Amino acid sequence: MQYSKGSWNIQNLVLVPAHFLVPSAVEPRKPLSATARRHGWVGSNILLDRLPQDARIFLVKNSVEMPKTEVREAFNRFSFLKDKNLGAKGWINDVLACVRELKQPEFSLQDVYAFTERLQQHIGVPPSISSPRRFRESHWHADISCNNKPL
Repeated sequence: MQYSKGSWNIQNLVLVPAHFLVPSAVEPRKPLSATARRHGWVGSNILLDRLPQDARIFLVKNSVEMPKTEVREAFNRFSFLKDKNLGAKGWINDVLACVRELKQPEFSLQDVYAFTERLQQHIGVPPSISSPRRFRESHWHADISCNNKPL
């Protein structure tokens, strides 16, 4: 969310559907200290630059509320991800982010192979770009909070 400091008017408000939140886009924060009320709790930061542009759905853009039909259409466009396991979601998100970076309506497999090194840097990515990522869903969990309160 972005707002104007003087008037507190919302300038931009972005929704990120849960089915786009994958391990490569979430960074754990430092655990709370031993003296904290909830010591040991680990929050997370969402790395928006690691999400494909399609994951960012504007509810308000440049201080203008987006039409509800546009918002719903954008949300539903990738709703098929809800039914995928975490590894498949991650792989689809990572590859989609790379493809969108090409900024071309048509591209070759060779164009995508240019991102091999970046894709291999993500946890659990196999050496071959053609293999799906494998994550054991039980080994990954992110607490997302706002003002230290779970959402």
